[in-house]
Amino acid sequence: MKITESKLRRIIRESIQKFTDVEEKHFGFSFSTLGKKITEALKLWPSIWETHRLDLTEFVIETVNDPQFRLLGEGGYRMVFSYGNDYVVKVAMLGSTFQDAKLMNKEDAALGRMPKYSNLFPKVYQTDAAYKWIITERCDAISTEEEFLEFFPNPLMDPKLDIEDRVVMFSDVLDYCVYKMSGREGAMGKSAAHITDWLTPDPELGKDPGVSFEQIIQSYEKLKLFNKIVYFCAEFRVRPNEIRKENVGISSDGRFVIIDSSIEKTLKNAARSDY
Repeated sequence: MKITESKLRRIIRESIQKFTDVEEKHFGFSFSTLGKKITEALKLWPSIWETHRLDLTEFVIETVNDPQFRLLGEGGYRMVFSYGNDYVVKVAMLGSTFQDAKLMNKEDAALGRMPKYSNLFPKVYQTDAAYKWIITERCDAISTEEEFLEFFPNPLMDPKLDIEDRVVMFSDVLDYCVYKMSGREGAMGKSAAHITDWLTPDPELGKDPGVSFEQIIQSYEKLKLFNKIVYFCAEFRVRPNEIRKENVGISSDGRFVIIDSSIEKTLKNAARSDY
């Protein structure tokens, strides 16, 4: 059966509309519609700037025209918006950094879609074909060291240690495990020396952990999240000290997620550099 061009276009429009309706029913709005408006804004803005001198960020907001679409921040590369309480939209800035900004969006998408480690990064819902924009889940920053360590509960940790020392101990153990898996004996030995020092009793300081080096390592290795981070850092050659409060967050469903772009740069250069 031969289909006319007009009928084919109608079928395509209807299919797109059905997909949009499903999105709106499931998520409360359509990613496709939002993305289309952003793409249109980026396309029209150069001529708008010439005639009205309207800022790009303002023009994107006006084009989307939705009270739930709000600016979170902007830099030299990207504008970052929230949509309601659950979504973040990253839009590439037009200009000399446009190509780099699209690459950053592409890297965000790759991280959020890695089958093995995707749950360590914000979920990616939709991207522009050329990565001019990307829509991800919104994650909250971890604000305190206590909140960070809640993801890595360890009953063997000396309760006399203050929070800063417990964080350092965690970092040393993570270093040791990552370097051990990576076969970096020199760095592993340095981390082991730090851990041994923490576990050495000191009567003057009232320090008596009462656990061995092997016990403290094994207690962390029992944690599923800890092990996944170890494997991730070893595989992608990410410096273990990048896994700290400032670089991670909490997803809407309570997951521990990596949100800092410096780690993305490490991944991008992993094949060409050593840590």
